[in-house]
Amino acid sequence: MYLKVRHIQEHHQGNNVVFATGTPISNSMAEMYTLMRYLEPDVLDEAGIHHFDKWASTFGIIEESVELNVEASKYRKKTRFSQFTNVPELMSLFSSVADVQTKEMLNLPVPEHTTHIVACQITEAQRVYMNTLIQRAEDIRGGHVEMAVDNMLKLCNDASKLALDPRLINPFLFDSNDSTKLVTCVDNVFQIWQDTSAEKSTQLIFSDLGTPQSNASQDKFSVYQAIKDDLIERGIPSDDIRFIHEANNDKKKERLFQDVRVGKVRVLLGSTQKLGTGTNIQDKLLAVHHLDVPWRPSDLEQRNGRVIRQGNENPHVHVYNYVTEGTFDAYRWQVVENKLKYITQVMTSKSPARSMEDVDEAVIDASEVKAIATGNPLLKERAMLENDVNRLKLLSQNYGTEQREWEKKVSTLPEKIVDIQEELKACISDQTLISQRFSREDFIITLKDHTFNNREEAGVNLLKEAREYAKSSTSSGTKTIGEIAGLGIQLCVSTRQLEPLVQLIGDDVAYKAIDLNFDSPTGSIARIVNEVASIQEGRYTKQRENQLTEVQAELVSAQENLGKPFERADELHEKNHQLDRLTKAISLDMSLSDLEKLEKEVAEAQEQDELNQEVVQEL
Repeated sequence: MYLKVRHIQEHHQGNNVVFATGTPISNSMAEMYTLMRYLEPDVLDEAGIHHFDKWASTFGIIEESVELNVEASKYRKKTRFSQFTNVPELMSLFSSVADVQTKEMLNLPVPEHTTHIVACQITEAQRVYMNTLIQRAEDIRGGHVEMAVDNMLKLCNDASKLALDPRLINPFLFDSNDSTKLVTCVDNVFQIWQDTSAEKSTQLIFSDLGTPQSNASQDKFSVYQAIKDDLIERGIPSDDIRFIHEANNDKKKERLFQDVRVGKVRVLLGSTQKLGTGTNIQDKLLAVHHLDVPWRPSDLEQRNGRVIRQGNENPHVHVYNYVTEGTFDAYRWQVVENKLKYITQVMTSKSPARSMEDVDEAVIDASEVKAIATGNPLLKERAMLENDVNRLKLLSQNYGTEQREWEKKVSTLPEKIVDIQEELKACISDQTLISQRFSREDFIITLKDHTFNNREEAGVNLLKEAREYAKSSTSSGTKTIGEIAGLGIQLCVSTRQLEPLVQLIGDDVAYKAIDLNFDSPTGSIARIVNEVASIQEGRYTKQRENQLTEVQAELVSAQENLGKPFERADELHEKNHQLDRLTKAISLDMSLSDLEKLEKEVAEAQEQDELNQEVVQEL
């Protein structure tokens, strides 16, 4: 594809290639570099960015952070591409080829939605097996097991299955009294089905694990079949529940989708791949249930896009995220959070600051899900505090940017005011001169030392000069060709079109360039006469007066705001301190009260050491 794109661009001055997508950055910020490499390679070359390493070092910061390990049992330090800097320059490069229109910008008539985070207690079987995963992970990291026998990819897959339903690991790891994700989801689906029987509202259930297999053995556990069996046992007719996997061709799929649109099928189960992008069945959709979370933020967005969509008859819809506390769910939501927080900021370009951090509202939901899934109350408190700190940091960054802007204005606006005042004097002088020498009725113009009072003749000569100018080698500059009412007449070129323009030149003032009508000599002259009249009537004088008033007011505002302290600096300092203490308590696996007790003991020990040293010195 890259070769084809380059071939087209080489034959069309770098143009004629358009990428159109709802999720241009679906998984990693590296995709932005890929898009720029496809669509603006010449711009990257001009910026000296010839490879990805240069792009990453220019716009990225590598940071070390503390995060949950895969088994959701401990915290470990992780180095990752975690922050973006030089954001204005990055957005300037990207926006030259990207026209981003978000839901907020478009304001489409989609239903309001409520997100429900449904936390399910870990079962005893899940807890026991989690200990097995922890031991496996330690063996893998320690090199005590061959990679072909066990590895982190296999462990992650087993951990995902366990978080969804332990029967995916072993059909016997289930107690009828356990309240797993599946049981909780079935309860919610049945209640909504029952409450909306008159409206025939529909629901989607997403799960990328435990999908129906055509060649599966009878005793192999299927999440889809287990949900369907439980719903039928509750009283939902079998025909109301369908799997997307049953529609194995386009004709069957369209028939199934039509049944969902009219409410004939009330519950549809599917995977992200089969039921995500391009599925238009939103007519009666009231709820979407996520039994697991996909790896890519775009996939989660596409899932929710099935119900939060134009054409839905429901004014308010519901999104259910099911998480099992103390399992792999915590890690999965954390991964989506890390990816989502920077993708959404870049695509919305909310922050004009030089660097970006976790401030997007979508990240708050993911942080809360992560905190609930771990079962650690400190994590939820930390997630909320992190969002407060990041918002305050954004405000602080914006404050710094504003201060630099005020400082720049205080130093540059006085000179700009002088320039405007000079232009105003020149406009008044030109206005006085034109009033003495110009009349619409007594038309007169000089072109190449020839005076014309006939508009047709003048127009023919003007267009002749313009065509010759366009063909000449000097057409890259300006050329004076005559005079009208004391104003000079110049030919100049435009960066947006090939035809030359006419510009009137006064007393140190160049007025607005005028398009010529090459099909109408008199029309071209009329445009020049109208521009002279507008100068005579004081249009440009008024513009300069308004501009002068605005710039003077801007200077006063800059002088008043320059040097003002950041109003919420104390709050940011205090919350940063609280966040540091929470992070320390979490990393040491203790409560805040235990941390305070430990710190007090350390302080007392240090104080005693200092006293002992003083005694030794005295002795």
